[in-house]
Amino acid sequence: MGSNGPLFSVVLPTYNRAGMVMDAVESVLAQTYTEFDLVIVDDRSTDDTQSVLAAITDPRVTVVANARSKGSAGARNTGIFLTDGAWICQIDSDDLWPVDMLEGLAAAIGEAPPEVGIVYGTLVFQDTADHVRGVRRAEKAGQIHALFLEDHFLSHCSAALRAADVKAIGGYDESFSQQEDSDFLIRLTSRCEALPVPELMYIVREGGADRLMENPGALPAFVRLYKKHAAELVGLPQARYRQLAKIFDLAIICGDVSRLAWAWPRLLPSVWRTPAIGREFLGQQKRAARLVVGRARHRAQGLRAALR
Repeated sequence: MGSNGPLFSVVLPTYNRAGMVMDAVESVLAQTYTEFDLVIVDDRSTDDTQSVLAAITDPRVTVVANARSKGSAGARNTGIFLTDGAWICQIDSDDLWPVDMLEGLAAAIGEAPPEVGIVYGTLVFQDTADHVRGVRRAEKAGQIHALFLEDHFLSHCSAALRAADVKAIGGYDESFSQQEDSDFLIRLTSRCEALPVPELMYIVREGGADRLMENPGALPAFVRLYKKHAAELVGLPQARYRQLAKIFDLAIICGDVSRLAWAWPRLLPSVWRTPAIGREFLGQQKRAARLVVGRARHRAQGLRAALR
């Protein structure tokens, strides 16, 4: 147990999920391991979420409504800084836990060396009809900071996180409206080691609409994330390339020529230092060239039409 609380504090942020949130809540309350409390944070829902949550009578549950809408990062922080468990777990309000999730995490924590501050399970992605669409197996162990900078393979919701470390880094950066989870885990993995527990399955239900996890600002969020952590990527050409390539591909998808121009010269040093990624880089350049040519043709057509 923690000095002032249970082994686990579970944080569940939600917004406008009246029809789904109780599935997530019930999957937590059904756990075979019972040494936990649950903090549910309603981020100023405008549907019936508050009345649905008001019906919960389990004494382990605390329901909090934010005084103002704070978004995903702010809702998570509200819950995190109300907890007193030794380890913090999170579950999104449209996702599910198997009944042995906390039991498996507790067993792993009990055997983990003191350097471990992240114990995480496998992600299982399901559609709204509960068909499995993909699996991201928990595999990477130990010092994973450099690996995570290259590939954001770890989910903050599939893990138990040592509360002292989470609070020491200040929780989530609330200035991020997206990619707050990646920023959080970049900072957290620099402090502690990770332990995978592949047999534990966190179920991600895809397809629901929720403002906490919407995507319109993905490109500027990735740019901001890169800029914040650029210094850490200097000595990691593969990781630097992966993050810039993600921005480059998003810029192609969005038709954002200005961000293509920003990312391109920053990609080159990693390409020169890591020849193995040259072929992938050339493929990106072809896609970018098609975008630029297409935009130029569109503008030329508009100009010709205006001159007629």
